[in-house]
Amino acid sequence: MSTRRKSIASTLQAQEDASLEGAPNTKAKAKKTQQAKVEYRPDRVNKVPVKGWFPHRVKLELAEKRQEILAEAFNDLFKEHGRAELASVVDKD
Repeated sequence: MSTRRKSIASTLQAQEDASLEGAPNTKAKAKKTQQAKVEYRPDRVNKVPVKGWFPHRVKLELAEKRQEILAEAFNDLFKEHGRAELASVVDKD
């Protein structure tokens, strides 16, 4: 006789759903609204974030010109490896 174990995710979801059943209707509606809400940013169509872990002081130094510096760095890297320079930044001015 084999018994199938539930995944942790399904167990946690079941617990959360059970806790919402006894909650006022507004909490359940808020959760559903939050899940259904999709943020649309036209300036991010066909783009993806590229991230890394650096010391905090790097964040402070890059606060103003982050996009421009990253685009330049990626283009330099692409050029060095014989690839097309794909990274571009549109001025917001």
